[in-house]
Amino acid sequence: MVLVSFRGRVSFMDLPTSVQIRIAERRVNDVNALGVPDLAQFEAEIDYFRRNIGDVQSDADLISDRRLLSFALAAFDLPDDRNTPALIRNVLSGSPNDPSALVNQLENRRYREFADLFQFPGSGRVAVRSEEVVETVIQRFRDVKTAESRLEALTDPDETRGFISARRHREIDYFLQNIGNVQSAEDLVGDYRLYQFVITAFDLQGQENAQGLISRLISEDFDDDGALFNRLQNTQFREFATFFQMPGAGERNIQDKRQLMAVVERYTQVSQEIEQGEVNPGVRLALYFERNAEDVQSYFGLLADRPLREFVFQAFRLPPAMNQLPADRLAARLEELVDLEELRSPEGREALLRRFSVSYDADNTALGSGAGAILTLFRPIGVSGASAASLFAAATQR
Repeated sequence: MVLVSFRGRVSFMDLPTSVQIRIAERRVNDVNALGVPDLAQFEAEIDYFRRNIGDVQSDADLISDRRLLSFALAAFDLPDDRNTPALIRNVLSGSPNDPSALVNQLENRRYREFADLFQFPGSGRVAVRSEEVVETVIQRFRDVKTAESRLEALTDPDETRGFISARRHREIDYFLQNIGNVQSAEDLVGDYRLYQFVITAFDLQGQENAQGLISRLISEDFDDDGALFNRLQNTQFREFATFFQMPGAGERNIQDKRQLMAVVERYTQVSQEIEQGEVNPGVRLALYFERNAEDVQSYFGLLADRPLREFVFQAFRLPPAMNQLPADRLAARLEELVDLEELRSPEGREALLRRFSVSYDADNTALGSGAGAILTLFRPIGVSGASAASLFAAATQR
């Protein structure tokens, strides 16, 4: 959003950075509110499930109560039609340890999750009598309904008009239409649009030519001490790998509306930050700080996150030469300036944002200057064209 100066009115670019940040925050919050459902409409079904699931004694009991079965299926985001009872009967009757059992033949991994919970005798009897498990299923139901509503809104051009650019909207739609076809690491990195979408969502912009590194990262066995995943310190890479590991968690996540919604939400927020940065790079840095500062666990973690480190350097007007200090000395200096508890409290983050805004405007009299230097902070492992060796070396740095 750019306000154009007209008849003496101030343009968006002429506003102080602190005001631009507030406008950008409001836009992010507006997008996050799109499609959030009123879950009160499901309270009758939730109450019915809570009151009656404990009476289920067998697979047949669950299948014969269509209301209970429909709720349980919805919680696992499984289809429910006239053929469903027969399918679920076969899913629950086979042994999960038998490779030839139907539950192990179905591509949709959520059937296995469903069977692991509701199979009788065994886990099913324990699950329906456990208040903790019942409440977990109910929360899962709420999360699925929220995801369905949010995804419907985020893929509706009328709902998102004015919030998400047409180009970003097309990329969201492409991601949702095609991510389900991914069955391997090669599938993910081989579809350039999908690849671009997910590296943006996980703050890995700049990795356009790192497909080989990414493919290796998510296809290796994490239990192997020599796996690339176990040598990485970069938080964004580890989050990405944990989500998309193939085979493993990645196969389940790309079939789960709740997880897909989380990726789309990350993408919309990061892409909005990118667009704000095209007007004022300081706003992008501030929005990144707001999104990530709360998760910082140590001063070394703060140093390892280049945008967060730059935010603190700018807020306290630390000279760039301080980056040459040994890590322990620099961490000690940051400890003198920033209390990690402040990063975990809204009031503390607000105070740092105010300090940053004043400092940034003082050093950038023409808003938008210094864009190149700031934008490079969002490229964690080098630039396009870097060699595989240099990409690996940078990825393993703290």
